[in-house]
Amino acid sequence: MRYISTRGQAPALSFEEVVLTGLASDGGLYVPEQVPQFSRDELAAMAGLSYAEIAFRVMQPFVNGEIDDDTFRGLVRDAYATFSHDAVVPLNQLDANHFLLEMFHGPT
Repeated sequence: MRYISTRGQAPALSFEEVVLTGLASDGGLYVPEQVPQFSRDELAAMAGLSYAEIAFRVMQPFVNGEIDDDTFRGLVRDAYATFSHDAVVPLNQLDANHFLLEMFHGPT
């Protein structure tokens, strides 16, 4: 996966280079050159998994093997381990058409 600047004047970089560089040399932000797609089967396979495992599976294509899967899975798991709710960001149904996502259980 390559990352390009939002201003289009900086060289495309790898995930590792972007993490170490921060802002692009042209003052832009680095964004993925392509956004990974998930099939219906891949999405269905995530049902019932932990929040951390779903986060790993969604973010893994952006890392594209630059961090081995076991290490990256551990980093993701550790990042969500400090949240005060087991569901990390619980989704509460208020009524038939309204839901509330509680995004205040983790560190700020």
